[in-house]
Amino acid sequence: MATGAFESIVIGGRRFATKADDSVETLLKGKTNETIMHGDGSFHNKKEWHPGHITGLNVIVDDMKQDKQFLQSLQDGDGLIAITATKVSGVVISGEVQIIDELACDESEGTIELNLEGDIEEL
Repeated sequence: MATGAFESIVIGGRRFATKADDSVETLLKGKTNETIMHGDGSFHNKKEWHPGHITGLNVIVDDMKQDKQFLQSLQDGDGLIAITATKVSGVVISGEVQIIDELACDESEGTIELNLEGDIEEL
């Protein structure tokens, strides 16, 4: 089984390479469970939906292609953003997300760290 960072991600139709040594965290959309206790000692289970996320993913940005402006325009928009990410193992993660957090560029590395949240699933 191969593990490791992401190979690339397509965001809003544009492909971005990623840093090879990233430690990316993923969470698929799903439910959390909470046990609610009653006064008589009985209980019931409370289920709530939570969004999926991809955090800590550094994408390579190209000033000549205006990648920073492209990503900022997606974050500024009102709609969800389609993504398809390919892991080194070949597994594909896709969904519709929002970009959360500021899009600060590490100019020495030529990267922007993306934190994405929404409807994320592995195919």
